[in-house]
Amino acid sequence: MILKTPSVITLSGKGGVGKSTSLVGLINYFISKKYNVYKLNYINKAYSAPEKTLVTTMLSESEDYLVYVEISDNVKCGISTAGDYELMVVNNLQVLRDAAGCSVFVTPTRSSGKTVTAAEAFAKEVSGSLLMINKLHYSCYTNLNLPEFLFNLIINCK
Repeated sequence: MILKTPSVITLSGKGGVGKSTSLVGLINYFISKKYNVYKLNYINKAYSAPEKTLVTTMLSESEDYLVYVEISDNVKCGISTAGDYELMVVNNLQVLRDAAGCSVFVTPTRSSGKTVTAAEAFAKEVSGSLLMINKLHYSCYTNLNLPEFLFNLIINCK
């Protein structure tokens, strides 16, 4: 499967199934493959663009992150590991687009409801495709490593 940019990829599921943990695994996979990964840090959320910091060590699975990865000269992938609330999904996707210039977006969402609707609306807003992966179904029906699968999907975006 080859995705075209812009694309929004959601990892959906109920709370506690490992969506954020899988996405931290994806970020760490990019780090292990020596891609430039930048963590976005807010100083003042209301009045300034986020600062970026190059990540050089593996990230802990116990925190949420907002990062972007330089895939190629013209493709940046933004990854949010926080997606339990609609406003969180909306804000993080907008920051990844506006402040980081991403064209591929990865975010967790719940299985249904406002977070899913927010991701769908964002995909329409950027005129992009939407790929929704259910974490529980993915884990039940394949032995493939989810971070590695997502990595291969993302690095082949055109």
